[in-house]
Amino acid sequence: MIFRAERDSFFTKFIWICVLLILAACFLPLLFPLADGEKLPIEALVILTIVAIGTVVPILWMSYSLEYRFAADHLFIKAGPIRKRIPYTEITNVEPTRDIYTGFRLLSARNALEVSYSSAVFGGVKISPEKKELFLAELTKHCPDVTIKME
Repeated sequence: MIFRAERDSFFTKFIWICVLLILAACFLPLLFPLADGEKLPIEALVILTIVAIGTVVPILWMSYSLEYRFAADHLFIKAGPIRKRIPYTEITNVEPTRDIYTGFRLLSARNALEVSYSSAVFGGVKISPEKKELFLAELTKHCPDVTIKME
């Protein structure tokens, strides 16, 4: 079963503000002439375009392709090129969190779940499935021993 990530307005605004700032930093210099009155060389335009595309595309790809998939023996989390497989046998507990600024996070909403597992470097992964109750019910089917702490 596949669960898409929930997106809240804070996250959407934050991502688009970052994208606009990157684009502004790359292309605003094109509007102003150089000190000697000449225009920016075409090589600079090519480099700025490559930098803009090379930063904006991965940000949008990771932000809008988030999904959480239940496979036969693991939870598969995908965010653009980032993929994480968590074996069900390693998942220890799940609890709600609003701390989205620290740790390993593959989420797009402040209303998130932290999935703790035994081999985690940062203690767990923070995710934000759209249908949390259904997600937790499916997780309980695959991990009957998991501790779920809901506030």
